[in-house]
Amino acid sequence: MLIDWFTVIAQIINFLILLFLLHRFLYQPILKTIDQRQDQMQARWDAAEAEQVKAAAAAKEYHQAQRALEAQREQLLSQAQAEAAALRHQEVQQAQAELAHKRQQWATALAHEQHSLLTDLQAEFGAQMVAIVRRVLQDIANTDLEAQTVYAFQQKLRGLDDGQRRAIATAFADHPVTVQTSDDLSEASQAALCQTLRETHLLNGQAIHFERSPQLLCGIRLQNDAYDLAWSAEDYLQALEKTMRSAQSDSHSQGQSARS
Repeated sequence: MLIDWFTVIAQIINFLILLFLLHRFLYQPILKTIDQRQDQMQARWDAAEAEQVKAAAAAKEYHQAQRALEAQREQLLSQAQAEAAALRHQEVQQAQAELAHKRQQWATALAHEQHSLLTDLQAEFGAQMVAIVRRVLQDIANTDLEAQTVYAFQQKLRGLDDGQRRAIATAFADHPVTVQTSDDLSEASQAALCQTLRETHLLNGQAIHFERSPQLLCGIRLQNDAYDLAWSAEDYLQALEKTMRSAQSDSHSQGQSARS
């Protein structure tokens, strides 16, 4: 059997051309399409992995943010509770302080009212006492009281020092002297008083005129145009009134200091 090498070679060439054409127009586009599909799938896979990583990171960040928010919420809640407790404590202390201040004001006002009432009662009692004493002295003014009044005035004259006696004697020199009494003196009392005035060298022969002065309360006044020397129970009553007014004024000042 003879081999037709031309035909064989032609068939081989045809086969090669067919392979080239298949490769060029069939296999290569298919392979290219497969490669593109693989690239696309890989890209999608990479993108999916990236998205997964991003999602995991986002989830982690979300959980971290959630934990941070929870911690912040707990902190804010604790802070709010602490502030509320502090505010409640402050309000309680403020209320207690205001209550104590009100109590102090009430106590001060009560003490002031009590002090004012006591002061008024003392003033009223003092005034009534002075009035009663004055009325009693007026009611009991009699001969015995007259003698005691003259005696008290004599003791007052004898108790003057030398300077006072000289001043009175100078004032009474060469001038008539008037002796005023709350009631008319008896002749014996007048004589005793004149004798004391001469013994103490207050008078030296001047004329002495006795007269009644109801304004004097159990007292005697020795006077002329230049001098006035007196003693009476009214002086003691006025001194008592002055002392009581001074005590009331001091008490009122202490009350004002206590209120301030």
